[in-house]
Amino acid sequence: DRFRDRVMFRIRDRLGKFIAFGGRAMSRDVPAKYLNSPETPLFHKSNVVFGLDRAKREIIQKRCAIICEGQLDLIACHAAGFKNTVAPQGTAFTLEQARILKRLAPELILCFDGDEAGQNAAVKALDTFLSADLNARVAFLPEGSDPDSFIKAYGAEAFGELIKRSREFF
Repeated sequence: DRFRDRVMFRIRDRLGKFIAFGGRAMSRDVPAKYLNSPETPLFHKSNVVFGLDRAKREIIQKRCAIICEGQLDLIACHAAGFKNTVAPQGTAFTLEQARILKRLAPELILCFDGDEAGQNAAVKALDTFLSADLNARVAFLPEGSDPDSFIKAYGAEAFGELIKRSREFF
């Protein structure tokens, strides 16, 4: 019942071991768009970076991680060739997630949704970046867009240009 009417995603740790589920609502009349398994000794959402097990090698090679908001955005980015993309588990990008990514790459690019909630989440990430002493940039999406819808509408090349034009966070 907890995940009724949701698309389900397996959440894995950084080694690729299955540790929880995430579900994205299929309709708008549910209280939470994204819902994760309850926290357990193996799964603390503030310590997990979704997709890291698949993106780690590319992040190290490119010395940069792209951070989007949700699982569907991450899947769209990977399908479009941006395999260094990951997502936080929840609405906040945490200090522990920043520390995990800092060990792999010196630079992070935030690409949150182009709505008020996404912009607020990016602003809240400022303290996290300062605390982790990270070099961060922000890629601004048009109002109402997310990485998934942007890639579908404009293509991978346009998304790549958006990432290249990302601005210094500070």
